[in-house]
Amino acid sequence: MVVPRAKSLGLGDVIVGECTKGWTRDQWVGHFRTRDYIGASEVAAIMGLSPYAGPYTIWSRCTGRFAGQTDNRSMRMGRSIERFIIEEFARETGLKVSPVPYVLRHRNVHALGCNLDAGVFEVRPQGGQWGGELTATVDAKNVTFRLRREFAHWAETGEVLADSSSETYALQLHAHMAVTGVERAYLAVLCDRDLIVCQLERDEDIAAWIADFVDRWWARHIEGDEAPTPNDADLDAAKNFVERTDTEIQLPELEDLADRRFELKALIKASAAEVDAIDAQIIAASDVAKRIW
Repeated sequence: MVVPRAKSLGLGDVIVGECTKGWTRDQWVGHFRTRDYIGASEVAAIMGLSPYAGPYTIWSRCTGRFAGQTDNRSMRMGRSIERFIIEEFARETGLKVSPVPYVLRHRNVHALGCNLDAGVFEVRPQGGQWGGELTATVDAKNVTFRLRREFAHWAETGEVLADSSSETYALQLHAHMAVTGVERAYLAVLCDRDLIVCQLERDEDIAAWIADFVDRWWARHIEGDEAPTPNDADLDAAKNFVERTDTEIQLPELEDLADRRFELKALIKASAAEVDAIDAQIIAASDVAKRIW
């Protein structure tokens, strides 16, 4: 397949792959089942830092052992809302924003790629022709009101809270910058009807760290076909794994894990009951809490 030159698209020296303009959901699914790279949104997952997917999930997807979620109403709504978020971001910031309908790949680490929601350009493309240079990436997210505080903190201070959901998205933005080479990345967050705009500046050390981690992870787990250890975000992939071994697993090999599981289940049950009791007391004592809950 002949791909357009990156510089003619205003994308600098980044490697430009397939054009994704007009792709259907089925085309995207087919692409992700056969692609040979880790996407920016998966970087946190392979590092074990994402609450939404773990390294085992990404490994099973990339090796064709787990197809992932089937399309549903929630996912379709999410895709439609993302387009609205990008439009509002452009309107509120005044920046020249345009879709980037291409699979982009890191210049030196072929296993690292990304699909941008949009990009900021010096000159808006006109008449179907691209003009200007890509100066920043833009990603759109629609999040629950419970995450408002951490994203508002990021927007106001420029600091990403450690061990938070926003940290997962920050890694994605850093991966976007690692692939594209731009100096800035934006995250447009729709939260309870408010648009929160977060941004990050390029950090060469982080960009190099991400590229190196992905390169080594791909070589070990995809090319070497070594399954990573599942974490708590990998349960769905583990349950729906399509390649099962015929070897019978002996219980003694899993005895310690099974014992620990029973302990944790009992602890979770007790903790959930305590949390419910605390919630009831707070709500009963506070009119403000009633409105929040």
